[in-house]
Amino acid sequence: MVRSFCLAVILSTSSVIAQTQATQPSSTSATQARAPAFDVVSIKPARPGQGWHFGFGPTGYSAVAPLSWVIHAAFFGSNMGGKDSVIGLPEWADKEMWEIETTVAAEDMAAYERDRANLDNPNPITRQMLQTMLADRAKLLVHRVPAQMDAFAIEVAKGGPKLTPAVPNEPQPSASVTLLGGGFVVPYNRGEAARIIYNSVSMSTFAHELRGMAGGPVLDRTDLTGKYDFTLSWLSLGPDEHEGFVEFGDPFPLSHWNFGALGLKVQRIQIPTEHIVIDHIEKPSAN
Repeated sequence: MVRSFCLAVILSTSSVIAQTQATQPSSTSATQARAPAFDVVSIKPARPGQGWHFGFGPTGYSAVAPLSWVIHAAFFGSNMGGKDSVIGLPEWADKEMWEIETTVAAEDMAAYERDRANLDNPNPITRQMLQTMLADRAKLLVHRVPAQMDAFAIEVAKGGPKLTPAVPNEPQPSASVTLLGGGFVVPYNRGEAARIIYNSVSMSTFAHELRGMAGGPVLDRTDLTGKYDFTLSWLSLGPDEHEGFVEFGDPFPLSHWNFGALGLKVQRIQIPTEHIVIDHIEKPSAN
């Protein structure tokens, strides 16, 4: 069975929910000393047939999804939790769909906007607000346990990088998407040659955007501090492959892309993380 993540979908999702690290508060509860909270919260069972969506938008968090997805977003960045990152969820939390709409208060908007775009903040206000919401509306209590997870690291290959330094203040390319970490990306569409064009993108932003393709954390270990223009092209095309698509469960999905042409390489690594264990949870109180 051939399975993958169409990049156009990944980019639109990751640019909405882009975050970086699992939160690391010392408290063993989802509630903290009056953590930041959304100004308005609406939670109700989703209507049959409602389409999935989830993410931090310009004015707040919005979702039609199982509560398990919301919990993951509250405690982990995009693809940062790893397998079994949330332990002890009841069955309903994975199966029942909820419609959630929130609004950020005007006095918190500056911090919210900053943290939506800050890929390096380990405990952004965005996730703090979700944690407060879950503690209030679903009576969520958790504790943390240390764990290890699979990850990938981008490094400079032997011979050095083959990247073009970006021109300062270059205009946004046609058909491109603005990345929260800065710069632009032009995704490919189904049926087109699988290549992704990046403009004025740092390696840290590049690593973050690769998480959707990798299915897990990607760390920038290049030590490159500039912004670059480059194109990542499809490399592997076996007899059972479709260009731009990777088999479900592939242990090294990034190996199908030509990082070598950029003077880069990708290594599989293990990194320390934390899992959360559910101590108490209830179905969200309706509005």
